[in-house]
Amino acid sequence: MAYAPGGIARAADYDKLVAAPGLQPDGANAGKVWGEGYGRYGYGQVDTYIAPVAVGDLVRTQEWSNLDNTLSKIIGHQGGMYDPTVYDPGYVTVVAGTPIRPFQHFVPYTLQGYANVGNVYATTQAPAYNTSYTGLWGHVGQRSLRFTQTLTFETADSARYFFNAGGKIRLALTHTGGTSARDGFWNNMAGDMGTISIEYRNTRKIGGAGIKGTDYTILDATNGGYWAGNPAQELEHYKQYPAQQYGYYYNYNYKNSQTVKTKVVVPEPNYNNNNYGYYYQDTQDYIQILVKTGGAAGMLGGLGNVLTITVNLVNGKAITPTSSDVIDGTTTLSLVKLTPGTEYLDIKDPTWDYIDFNGLVSMI
Repeated sequence: MAYAPGGIARAADYDKLVAAPGLQPDGANAGKVWGEGYGRYGYGQVDTYIAPVAVGDLVRTQEWSNLDNTLSKIIGHQGGMYDPTVYDPGYVTVVAGTPIRPFQHFVPYTLQGYANVGNVYATTQAPAYNTSYTGLWGHVGQRSLRFTQTLTFETADSARYFFNAGGKIRLALTHTGGTSARDGFWNNMAGDMGTISIEYRNTRKIGGAGIKGTDYTILDATNGGYWAGNPAQELEHYKQYPAQQYGYYYNYNYKNSQTVKTKVVVPEPNYNNNNYGYYYQDTQDYIQILVKTGGAAGMLGGLGNVLTITVNLVNGKAITPTSSDVIDGTTTLSLVKLTPGTEYLDIKDPTWDYIDFNGLVSMI
């Protein structure tokens, strides 16, 4: 927007900041982020006061001021600092009756707000929604314990706004009690998993244990988070085997009416072989997390108003063909909703507070 003092502000320059087609090549504009948007853009706020100006109409002081105000809210909500003087030294606000200046800050802040959708300055943690199972599982015919958690939003747009504005769903497992060695094994497996966080376009692991660390991105913007959802199929977001560091372990097999104990030596991790030093005692025992979207998709590029999270605990390693495989402790899956902060939003409750949680447990 290179204007000479006293020149005419062009509607086209203002309009591309607030509406489609936006700034190229990505179509960035403040209205798509702040208003209803489409797909993985949109906070669900009222954006009529930054509506496009028709060619031939005046771009008033109020238009520029409204855009300033909206960009400051977008950047603030995303945890950033909005300071027009970084790009326009001495800038205070657009003043009526003064010569037009070549304002430089509108474009970079529009691009920044568009690029950082999904970020949020703070969240509020709701009480955990717990689903528990106490009883026998893990033996032949019932090797797996499956938790199916269904989250139902009011609409597909409610789900969009929740995750676009920085909302998160986190899940964690615990296994307590029990009388067998496998109960202790699954206690460790649950603890190693830590917390899995399903976010805007990332799926993250927080805490727990593992050679890769305790806080890292499992799936990134190319294949993770809520917006990786697919109504047609479940997508695997996490899979954890029992980690085995280098050294040795004992493998037990039942043969010729006897239990045969075999020492298995595990070499030191080869970090140069693109395997990050992972070695497993077995690949038959694991925790698997699957995510699927569904329900009514709406008209604005939503994935549906239903999010289904399936957690499989597979006790596949047969130690002996006896009751030694059986698990009889209490296994609990906890889901926690982290609601985006609303300090910078005009609509404080864009319907995402109303999420219905439903948990089921089955054995397969």
